[in-house]
Amino acid sequence: MKLSARRSTPPSIIVLARLDDPFTDKDLLLRRLHLERPENRCLEWKLTLPIGTSASLRTRCRTVKAAASFANTDGGFIVFGIDPSGKWTGLAERDLSEADPASIVDTINSTVSPQIPRIGYAEIRHKGRIFTVLHIPPSPFMPHVVTKEVFDTNDPKRRNMLLSRGGVFCRHGAESDLATAEDFQRIIERRTAFLKTELLRWVKAIDLPTLAAAKAGQKSGAGFRVTRVSDDPSVPVVRLTRNPQEASGIFLHEELSEGLFEEINNVLAANSLLAKGRRDFLLGPEVYYRVYAERQHVTGPDEQISLLARTALMDLYASMLYWLLRLPAESAGGLLKELYGNPKSPQVHALLRIVTLLGPQAVSWLWDK
Repeated sequence: MKLSARRSTPPSIIVLARLDDPFTDKDLLLRRLHLERPENRCLEWKLTLPIGTSASLRTRCRTVKAAASFANTDGGFIVFGIDPSGKWTGLAERDLSEADPASIVDTINSTVSPQIPRIGYAEIRHKGRIFTVLHIPPSPFMPHVVTKEVFDTNDPKRRNMLLSRGGVFCRHGAESDLATAEDFQRIIERRTAFLKTELLRWVKAIDLPTLAAAKAGQKSGAGFRVTRVSDDPSVPVVRLTRNPQEASGIFLHEELSEGLFEEINNVLAANSLLAKGRRDFLLGPEVYYRVYAERQHVTGPDEQISLLARTALMDLYASMLYWLLRLPAESAGGLLKELYGNPKSPQVHALLRIVTLLGPQAVSWLWDK
């Protein structure tokens, strides 16, 4: 997105906050920051920097909370050199000499997990004074969780906690508060959408090696190895196979790297994390069938196999037999009993098919029920 300082009205603060790099036009950003009164969902003011001799523990902790809340919501800006009333006072020369961007980012990322990516930093001048601006875009890796417990050093009874370990902060108006149930639902939806997009992008990025690339001696797409069994580059390619045993004569053989299949199990692990104890496959049918296409590489525990089988039985049922056969008999029987307890289409159809395949004893059991 290109922005122009010639616009009569700059873009809204939320539009700028969502950009990867809003510092490409500092004049435009400065105009928008001046229009914002007071602090809001995408803007927080700080009088001093979170590092240096004048930095207080409270300022450091509040900077961490604001950065994490922006990353977990819609992004935002922290402007240093503005007092709580909104007066642009600027930073002292001593503070500016200690303003190391890497140290500021480290102050934040040493206190949250996972680390917040792409934190931006810039200095802006206004009326002869200098201000520093941190930009925190909305993060695809949300939720970012506070990893340290910090108490106010001026509180001898340790009742005033500045940061709580395990806290997930989001932006509510002009405040950085602990996430609500609605916030967690939004975070799960965004995280799931990001994982689906990344998985599908990874799948689409896998291209078969071309003859032209092989002739040029180039490596093929990520994860592939191309081998030409001939010293003569003019010899035509007559066969493409994944199985070297099937090749004869002169052929081009492409082989998938085992590293790619580790991603299949990573997707299942991510789904389990997002499901938070629920027995649902949250990433959708397209991703489910991509996992099924590489089913021989699924090495997860029985709980993950059971989730895949249950998804097939309850919703898709095309791949149910394969996953049921991967499970211990007791686990597979438990899923069939669950089907009996949900006599709906297509579940009842799946149950009828399975008992028919299992034989007369299973048919009699179902008939008796």
